[in-house]
Amino acid sequence: MESQLVANKTYCFENCDILFHQNSIQENGFDKNLAFEEIRDIAIYNRCPIIVKNGSGKWYLKGFMKEIDDIKTAIMKNKNQYKGKMLYFIDFSQFQ
Repeated sequence: MESQLVANKTYCFENCDILFHQNSIQENGFDKNLAFEEIRDIAIYNRCPIIVKNGSGKWYLKGFMKEIDDIKTAIMKNKNQYKGKMLYFIDFSQFQ
């Protein structure tokens, strides 16, 4: 049986962002009219553990191929530093 990527939990951080531009998918952002469930499915498909919704409502996927410890450190450093932004961290686990 082939292993598949599963998102166990999603954590939400208000007023937070991570500036991982070189590890972003769709640098111009995704349509603000997408539902959270839709953008979360896109993030899981693209193996991006970070979803950010900016102040104007656009969605951004970040953290592709980034070390989880680096992501966690950046989240803790940037909590409450970016007013009007919402960051979602997807906890990925491997199942076989």
